[in-house]
Amino acid sequence: IMINPLDYQDRQARAFAFDKHRGQMYGDHPYRTHLRNVQKTWYEVLGFGNDETLVDTEDMIQWGDQGNSVCWLHDIIEDTEVTAIDLECSGFDKEVVGAVVLLTKESGISREDYIKRLCNNKLAWTVKVADTHSNLTESIKIGKVKWINKYTQQLQQLFKFKNFDMESK
Repeated sequence: IMINPLDYQDRQARAFAFDKHRGQMYGDHPYRTHLRNVQKTWYEVLGFGNDETLVDTEDMIQWGDQGNSVCWLHDIIEDTEVTAIDLECSGFDKEVVGAVVLLTKESGISREDYIKRLCNNKLAWTVKVADTHSNLTESIKIGKVKWINKYTQQLQQLFKFKNFDMESK
């Protein structure tokens, strides 16, 4: 039986993230709920759940597996003690680690500069759109107007500064 190394990476990323975020909460829910919501949104926004033509090439399957991994790991550096070196040493490929690093907001960087920086990387950008959508949805559910405004503005910036063709890998 042939094992797809990227599918394995996706499973490894989910298990790794669930372990490292253990005990953290996202509102009233375990943090893994947010990670699942981001992954589900990413999958649906890109059409993987609805349009089989998007996954009929090896490149798109690889990109999809990398995207799933980034969804699970997107907050790991920012919200845990895990570093990019830890991710590399754990066997995650350079595209996944690179996107996770871009998704990590460093202190001292403005929100706009942070968004602009990740808008050059399709993998990071698509996961940030899914993350922002998830955060906006949760903010609407709990009625946090300040957060609704923040995430609405962030989505606008993500689309304003996007710097790549969605049709390319």
